[in-house]
Amino acid sequence: MSMLPSYALLFFSSLLLPTAPPPSIAVQPPVAVDTRPTLIKKLCGVNGSWTHYAATPQRNSVITGSGPSRLNGQLRWVRGVDGSQQPIEFAGPSSPMIYNSRLYAYAFHDLDHDKLVALNATTGAVLWQSLITATPADLGSWSSPAIDTRNNRVLIASGDQLHALHATTGALVWQTALEKTVVNASPVVTTNLFTNGTPSNRVFISDYSGFGSGGLLYCINVDPFHTVNNPYQPGEIVWVADIGATSGNTPAYANGVVYVSSAEAFIYAFDATATPPPGSMPAPLWVSENFQSASFEGFYSGVNVSGGALYAATYNFYGDGVLVKLDATTGATLWQESAVPTDSTPLVVGQRVYLTGGIFGFGQFPTLQAFQDNTTSAALLWDTYADTYDPEDPDAALLIGGWTHQPVYAGGRIYVGTVPDGFDTTAPYTDLYILNPGLAPGDSGFIIDHFVGAGSSPAIVSGWLFTIGQAGMHAFRDPCPQPWSAEISPVSIPVSWQAWPIEP
Repeated sequence: MSMLPSYALLFFSSLLLPTAPPPSIAVQPPVAVDTRPTLIKKLCGVNGSWTHYAATPQRNSVITGSGPSRLNGQLRWVRGVDGSQQPIEFAGPSSPMIYNSRLYAYAFHDLDHDKLVALNATTGAVLWQSLITATPADLGSWSSPAIDTRNNRVLIASGDQLHALHATTGALVWQTALEKTVVNASPVVTTNLFTNGTPSNRVFISDYSGFGSGGLLYCINVDPFHTVNNPYQPGEIVWVADIGATSGNTPAYANGVVYVSSAEAFIYAFDATATPPPGSMPAPLWVSENFQSASFEGFYSGVNVSGGALYAATYNFYGDGVLVKLDATTGATLWQESAVPTDSTPLVVGQRVYLTGGIFGFGQFPTLQAFQDNTTSAALLWDTYADTYDPEDPDAALLIGGWTHQPVYAGGRIYVGTVPDGFDTTAPYTDLYILNPGLAPGDSGFIIDHFVGAGSSPAIVSGWLFTIGQAGMHAFRDPCPQPWSAEISPVSIPVSWQAWPIEP
């Protein structure tokens, strides 16, 4: 089993003020203009962004808005085929990206190519598909794209290449050859790095070394070349750093620092602005203590940067993993707590830390755990599987979560899927739940809703939820305001106009 495993255009408007008409021309009375369709589109269209796996470069999938209040009855579209009615095989555990009302998702194509698919996020219509280098099928990668909003690019690591595609057209802009293939890791791209006022932003990605050493973190330029301030072409490698064994180590970025874990159970911090001499590697700002308690236990996922701290969790083949909190400035361990084995990244909401993990088999079951972060210590609050398991009725236990899943917190609710039963690590999740985290797993009302048929790591933007299922990409949203809704000021509108569906 391998280790096991996409920012913004400015719109300008002008208002031409009419001059007074000549006296010989009759002035017509003003005609009421119905602005309600535009307002409905603004209220109900996909207007925000989800630019990284786990939402942001900090990898904390907590959003200030809300997602759907329910799932059943709120499915707006499903996309599982292209314009030629050929199936689209989305990478099951992968997460879609949302940008400029478009959805971007990683999909498999054939033995030689994978592909990036762009959809109209409101209607699900296919906008384009672009072939990219394939990751070997036996490695089963579920990488997710990232969006370089400054340059209007979608970045996706597949095979031994990092690809940059034009976000509007899907054309390949550049690609960078890596020393090894990428498995499960997703890129992180900066937007706030400047050298003497010149943009000098970078994308970071790690490759796959399996259980061996020599895994690398790559720093690659994404901004235009400048002779003095940014002497790198877009797609040019600025530096690489040896971080030991690597698999699925998705980097995070905050405040000029890039953080990355390793399969050898270390966490590293590097200066994202570093420009070492050609051929040399930058020294890390710090390296954490080692968290390996058993052979092959390590970090096989991303790290979360929240509130001046880092959170990460290990996968252990021989028992429980460990959830850790580090000081983001020094790398000092603030606490560590036994946790479910996982390739997921912790979700931090205030003083609560949520972690999903587990798998069907190997003595495990999927679960979602909640921990109380007491600053320098932590305590397990609840575990969805353990707290609902009854030896006299084992089938009654809640089977929520999974080791390759990234849940989302939105509007006081947690949206989380269920890993499929079996050994296909690229299969989509089978169920999606909305949970009330203020209650315990055995409480009435803990499960707000449960949808069967989809549930992979969701993206939530402006009330919409997007997730992969067996039938393809699924989009959920609460009903839009009807034309007669009190949310919109009354005007006369054509009876032929309907609030739903929205035109692309």
